[in-house]
Amino acid sequence: MKRADLIVAGAGLGGLSFLWHWLESDNRSQRITVIDRTFEPRSDRTWCFWGPPTAMFSVTASHSWHKSEVLFGDFAARQNLGDLRYHCIQSEDYQRLVLARIQNHPNVTLIEASIQEIGEDDDGAFVVSSVGRHRASWVVQSVQEHPAVGRTARYPIRQHFGGLEVETARPVFTPERFTMMDFRVPQRNGVTFMYTLPTSETTALVEHTVFSPTTMTPEEHFEATEQYIRETLDTDFTVLRRESGDLPMDDTFPPQQSSPRVFNIGIVGGNIKPSTGYAFSRIQRHTRALASNFALTGRLTPVAGSPSRFALYDLLFLRVMHSKPAHALMVFEALFRQNPIENVMKFLDERTHLFEELRMFVGLPKRHLLGGVFALMGRLRWLRAIQPFRGLGIAASLFAGWLGVLWMGLHGLHPAAGTVTADGAWILLTAFLSSGVFMTAHEAMHGLVVPGFPQTNRWVGRLSTWTYAGLDYDTLERAHHLHHAHPATSKDPDYHRGSPNPLRWYWNFMTQYLTWGQVLRMHVLFLALLYGLSIPLSKVMWFWAVPLVLSTFQLFFVGTWLPHRPGSYRGDGPLKARSLDLNPILSFFACFHFGYHYEHHARPDLPWWRLWRVRGLDGDALHHAERPRLRAIPTLSSLTTTPVADRVQAS
Repeated sequence: MKRADLIVAGAGLGGLSFLWHWLESDNRSQRITVIDRTFEPRSDRTWCFWGPPTAMFSVTASHSWHKSEVLFGDFAARQNLGDLRYHCIQSEDYQRLVLARIQNHPNVTLIEASIQEIGEDDDGAFVVSSVGRHRASWVVQSVQEHPAVGRTARYPIRQHFGGLEVETARPVFTPERFTMMDFRVPQRNGVTFMYTLPTSETTALVEHTVFSPTTMTPEEHFEATEQYIRETLDTDFTVLRRESGDLPMDDTFPPQQSSPRVFNIGIVGGNIKPSTGYAFSRIQRHTRALASNFALTGRLTPVAGSPSRFALYDLLFLRVMHSKPAHALMVFEALFRQNPIENVMKFLDERTHLFEELRMFVGLPKRHLLGGVFALMGRLRWLRAIQPFRGLGIAASLFAGWLGVLWMGLHGLHPAAGTVTADGAWILLTAFLSSGVFMTAHEAMHGLVVPGFPQTNRWVGRLSTWTYAGLDYDTLERAHHLHHAHPATSKDPDYHRGSPNPLRWYWNFMTQYLTWGQVLRMHVLFLALLYGLSIPLSKVMWFWAVPLVLSTFQLFFVGTWLPHRPGSYRGDGPLKARSLDLNPILSFFACFHFGYHYEHHARPDLPWWRLWRVRGLDGDALHHAERPRLRAIPTLSSLTTTPVADRVQAS
């Protein structure tokens, strides 16, 4: 079978959303294979979400509401949603919308088959299906739980529900207003409420929902729903359809990747909010970032999750619901009593700022929540997402160190200045730190300076390449991703052009990135040093120009020629790289662990300062080592649904 650039394993909400956002990108040149047991649209789910009237996919909604209500025993909040709407999409309509676009795309191949295995080896990623083995550089999948997942939930809450789509004997519903929560029902060992989506004055989907550690049967939910309609709505009715579901609302934290080239999306990829069960907007945000970057670079890179404070809020609510559900009901009531429903929706969608959240929390029962903060502090140590400021701090330290050393050398302020030994050592130190500045740009190309903030990475990268040698960062970034996609081949812009001789290769390597713009920028830097700062020409040459040239030799020989020169490569797979056999101390001084090049190509998600930790590893050990936990998500094994209305939201 022809090798694809990417395989989408599973054409559910996650897989189709990834494809939609890839189709929305400017570059759609990659070859994609989509595998699922069937591509026949199925009307087995309803995806409800809130967003503006013009939110993405709102045109596909079967119904939208601009008013909402939340009901308690002695309090009712009935409000207009302002600039928000609550939309509902039938899964069949969504599937038809996306499949209509991809079925005729020349670069997309659809394969109907059952998926048996997903994995990665030295030849790239693969999917084994009932019709054969399919290979690609990357896989996004939403069908198999990562086997390394096994953490037990501390607060194993389930959102279980059963509902009836009914037609009533008399008008009892307000079509433009949906009932988000009606707590005027018996509380059954958990937080219990009714959820109603009316489509006319006599038709609606009415669901009985419980947040609790133990679950009720669908039949028990149906009986509770019938009782609510007869006693609270006071009407006879005809049942048109039944649905039930059981969703996890727990604090397990599987990884975002199964291996470096296999990425998890949808619920498997962590896109469900633990405290509410909402997922649609998370799935859209995650797949949009993942697909857009893939379209741009031909690579998949991890997407940072929500700010850690939202995970803290989730755990606080889960803790209260798990230990004292009656107190959780008090928290819900206080939240809706003191805040407009529109603001609460934005908070649940994680689109609020810290000060907005603090204002919302002022009126909540503090003793029910604050006690949980201290109980959860240890939990948050492993809950946190990638630590973005560590990479930024290291980058800033390297940049400041380079500037300081450069300044001291240009002004003759270094120890024993004027002696051959001291000046030589200072030139080598400046060259080493210059390489560190370029390594910062390299980290930015992989999104590792500030993970999850691509624009910040680009600005840091541009600053680094400009100050390093007036280089154009955007050109380097595109070339570098091509290098990773096609290492040591004719498509690799960094590979030799017919002659592996190191000096000729170095010359070709350097001149291909030389532009008139760079020449102009280098002249500006040179003149600024010479005339703007009045630095003597000899010092400019010895302490700025010579370290720069030495740095380019260091980067080329350690990061290109030695790892990728022709010959046998480690594993002889598609990575086509080898590593230097150096201990971590020597590797650091050789070129910031850039000599661990096979490890870098196998794990481009690791920053240079963590590569030494995976030195010499292979296979699964390399794939799973140092894997950061990116966000809180439930395990797939805890998700069992019958035909169900997934309560999911979207921005």
